[in-house]
Amino acid sequence: MRSTDERFVAIQNRVNEIDDQKRQRKYRLVLIFSTFFCLTFLVGLALNLPNVMNDKTTTEYNNAGNLGSIFINSGKLGYILIALLGFWLGVSVTLLSVSLRKRSKSDKENHHDA
Repeated sequence: MRSTDERFVAIQNRVNEIDDQKRQRKYRLVLIFSTFFCLTFLVGLALNLPNVMNDKTTTEYNNAGNLGSIFINSGKLGYILIALLGFWLGVSVTLLSVSLRKRSKSDKENHHDA
């Protein structure tokens, strides 16, 4: 038979487990949505790039290769776009790395506890 204190501790442990599960679920959703957004944006941009290059004349196309950017005519907007893409890709990779590291640590702890 459990005492009242033992029951209270068991209930508190269960509440903490449920809170951890909710937190992990939210974290996974943020990770999934940010990765999905980044990949969707990159695929959309990649599908749109042939249209951008088709609109250029031969001289503009050759100059774009020399300058290292197809966004040269759009001014700063192209560079801002590339910077934002790089940033979101970095955030997604970082979140994925942290998530995998936490999962491997919890798997090791669960393996040792069992």
